[in-house]
Amino acid sequence: METISEHHVSTLRWVLRLLSFGAMLVHVALCIFCIIKSFNTPGGSPHYFSFYRARVSGERVAASQVSFVDKMLEAAGLACPLAVSHVQLLSLETTGDAALGLDKVRQTWIADKYSDASVNGFWVLVVVFAVSAAAQGVFWFSTLEEKALETFRQPVLLRWIEYATTSPLQVVLVASCVMLRDVHTLLLLGAAQFSCVLLGYPLEYAVASADLEDPVDPLLMGNGQDGFPIDLAVGKVVSGPPLDARFMASHEQKTRTSWCVCFLASLVLHVLIWGILLDQLHSVEKESSCHAGSDSWRGPLRAVVVGQCVLFSCFAVVPLTERVGYWIGEGDAGVRLLYCSLAYSVLSVVAKSMLAASYVAFMELFPFATRVG
Repeated sequence: METISEHHVSTLRWVLRLLSFGAMLVHVALCIFCIIKSFNTPGGSPHYFSFYRARVSGERVAASQVSFVDKMLEAAGLACPLAVSHVQLLSLETTGDAALGLDKVRQTWIADKYSDASVNGFWVLVVVFAVSAAAQGVFWFSTLEEKALETFRQPVLLRWIEYATTSPLQVVLVASCVMLRDVHTLLLLGAAQFSCVLLGYPLEYAVASADLEDPVDPLLMGNGQDGFPIDLAVGKVVSGPPLDARFMASHEQKTRTSWCVCFLASLVLHVLIWGILLDQLHSVEKESSCHAGSDSWRGPLRAVVVGQCVLFSCFAVVPLTERVGYWIGEGDAGVRLLYCSLAYSVLSVVAKSMLAASYVAFMELFPFATRVG
């Protein structure tokens, strides 16, 4: 292989083979563990997540009647004597006019249970580990071939399909742990994570194709012209690198633009997703002063959220490192993709294993008693 000695080729083949096989075994073991835990989890336990959606509740408010909003505020004060919680419900009121015989009406946004069925968090992990084990099994089977490394010297679509399938479920599980249970919010977080991860494939494709020679446009062949190259170092803000053969942009300029657009889009999604989850973690920890009992659940909960945030961020560092390698001319694209495959496999196993361990630890310490009076 180019830029890699035959000895290193053989070593890398065995490393990929062992890593894929080991990752498959780890995921299978975690899948079996979560299946056992799910069957041993009684209904109604904290492992079951109930979801809700916002709806409007309407009521007529008489002069002597205590409104729904006032009742909620009073209940919040009783449940949290330390006044940490500030319950505010969005409400709209009409102005009652006794002379016209009109009642005063108030509409309030409240949480409504989405479904009578609850989701067992362990079954979510079962799906994550089952999909990951299947994908790693395919990768392991690929490494048995003589030219196994060629598979990983190019963008691997299956890897990104696996991550785009499992990582939204991981994000939803993390969100549920920090009491984000609104169905619409979870759907948006899952869709954002799906899009964020799937952008990894065109990122890899752009970096891998940047090393290729500029394609020869058939419209320019045989006419004695080299085209009209344009200096796009700053980039065209309006339309980007042109595709028209009369105003040819270099192949490197096109791949650079594609990489930057995909990376920035995925970065924005990543920051928004984990900004929301970390903010919600802060809110949960702040409100927890209203509850009695041990604080031993805090560490595992932080490990669930912060640990996944750090590891998911490391996934974003890999394509950035890959791009830096291209800028400094470190190896060819195939070699860089090969080492990225190793990094992705390790991160995937570590992230999923850490989620399982921290999630189980957190749930075993939940719930805590409510302090009253």
